Order: sequence, then structure tokens, then C-alpha cells
Amino acid sequence: MQLSLPLRRSAALAGAAALLALPQVATAATEVTLDDSVTATIENAEGVQAHGALDADPFTYTVKSRVKCEEPYVDGARTVFVQGEGEKATRVVMSGIDSLENDGTVINPIDASFVDIAAKGEADLQIECVKIDNGIPQPAPQAIVQPLTITEKEWQMKGISITEVADPAPAPSDNGGAEGGVNDGDTGAVDPAEPSAEAPTASDGGEANGPGKTEPSKQAPAKPSKGSGQASGAHGFMPRTGAEIAATAILALALIGGGAFAVIRMRKN
Repeated sequence: MQLSLPLRRSAALAGAAALLALPQVATAATEVTLDDSVTATIENAEGVQAHGALDADPFTYTVKSRVKCEEPYVDGARTVFVQGEGEKATRVVMSGIDSLENDGTVINPIDASFVDIAAKGEADLQIECVKIDNGIPQPAPQAIVQPLTITEKEWQMKGISITEVADPAPAPSDNGGAEGGVNDGDTGAVDPAEPSAEAPTASDGGEANGPGKTEPSKQAPAKPSKGSGQASGAHGFMPRTGAEIAATAILALALIGGGAFAVIRMRKN
């Protein structure tokens, strides 16, 4: 069933009013700022993280370098967790050797959990660029080092600032039907704006749609008032229409004929 144009216009305006009445929920956009001291980041499915749980499942975190590997150590790279110094240092390889990106940077999915190897204190997350010599990986003399702070339940990385900024509320659409016509969903036509009060348009019955001068109906002539009859000089029995004039003439002829017949008859007698 198709609605008429006025009903479609009313429905569209009601829907727009209902949408404007709903509370505006602003989505949050995340802004990440990295200091120049950050050489590598730890990311998850939500992006760069400044801290995270130690007991996260393997492959939850991905390490990405901000520094590229240099020749000749460009056959791949791996991530290593280092904590402590000397012979008591803890050194655990946390990823496989993955190929470098086109720009020479590193992306290593971590296949181990920090909770199994990390102790409370300071640690280093190192990215080792390697070259493969006779099938044996040889790491570069200098690794890409990113310091970490380990707490009882989290790892933390300094130099990363993450803030959530609410997006501005969307402005009302220009084609909401407030000032112009509402788009007709069936034909694509636009409902014209309402006529102004200064130039009212007469309807089929002769009445104007807006305030202004009212014209008499074309189908039902206006009934003249008493004042109009007095102004036109139509008083008493004076004839006004063609039928009344014809009847008056016939009556006059009948009276004249009857009078003449009476005179002739009186003369004969």
C-alpha cells in the first residue's frame, strides 16, 4: 500500500524528529603519541599498548620495530626478552625469525607469555636482526632495544601516551525536511515548499490556502445582500429577470385585450 504524498511527508518529519530526540552517543577515537625514545612497540588487536597483562595468551601481542634493520642483517629478525645482568641474566627468545617488511622494519608475533619468564623490575625487549649464513642465523652486533618495567601483573612501556577523544556529535542533515521539501521515497520527487502568506493560491472551491482576500465560489454564486439590492434600484414589484419581464408583458396584453373586449360589448348592447 502506497501512502499519499502528505502522509509520506508527515511520516518522514516524524521519523526525523524522533532521531533528533534520541541522545547523541559520541564514539571514542584513540590518539597514540610515541616519544622518539620508543624503538619498538607492543600491539594487540586494538593497536599500540602502553601496558598489558603478563599472563596474556601466546600470540596476543605483536612486537613492531620503529627502527629498520641494516645490511647485511636483513634476512629476518626475532624478539628476545632480557632481564638481569651477567651470568644471572634471563634471556628468552619469544618469537621465530620472521621476514622483514618492505621498509626494513620488523613485525614479530610473540609465541610466549611474559608471566612465565618475567620478574618484577626492569627488563629489555630486544629485536635481533639476523643474517642466515649456511643455514645458521647470525644476529647483528647491536640489537634494537626497548626498555620495559615489570610489575606483579603487568608489563609497562614508557614514552607512549594513549588518550581517547570523543568525536564531535554529527550535525543534522541538510535534507532533513526542516526548510525545504522532503524527498519522495517512491518517485524521487521533492515536495514543494508551502506557499507564502503574501501570495495565497485559490483551491478548486475558490477558497485561498493562506490568509488574504477570499473570493466567492465559482459553482455557487454569492447571495446578494439587502444593501446591494437597494443600491441597484431594484425595489417593490419591479421586474429583475427576463422571465419576470415576459410574464409582466403577457399580463399587460391580457388586461388591454380584456378591456377592449368589454368596451366593444357595451357598445353593442
